[in-house]
Amino acid sequence: MVAQLHRERGVRLRLGAALREVRRTGPTAGHEVVLDDGSCLTSDLVVAAVGSTPNVGWLAGSGIDVEDGVLCDSAGRATPGVRRRRRRPVELRR
Repeated sequence: MVAQLHRERGVRLRLGAALREVRRTGPTAGHEVVLDDGSCLTSDLVVAAVGSTPNVGWLAGSGIDVEDGVLCDSAGRATPGVRRRRRRPVELRR
C-alpha cells in the first residue's frame, strides 16, 4: 500500500538493494548512488531507512497483543481506551 502510493507519485523503489557508496556530485547538486549490483543512480535526495525492533517489553502481562509490535484495530485502538500514536501525514514531493 505505501509502496504503491510512492510509485503513483513517481518514486522508484529499489527494495533489497544494498548500498555501496554515495557521492555528492557537486557543492549544491545532487548525489550519485552506487548499489551493490554496480548500478548507479542519480538523485537530488537520498533517504536511507533501516528496520527496527518494537520496544514492547513494558507491556508484558497487559493483555495487549505485542507479538509483532502493538496490534491495533482500524480505529487505532490496541484495547478499548488505548490508542497508538498517530503521525501526521507527510506530503510527498518530487
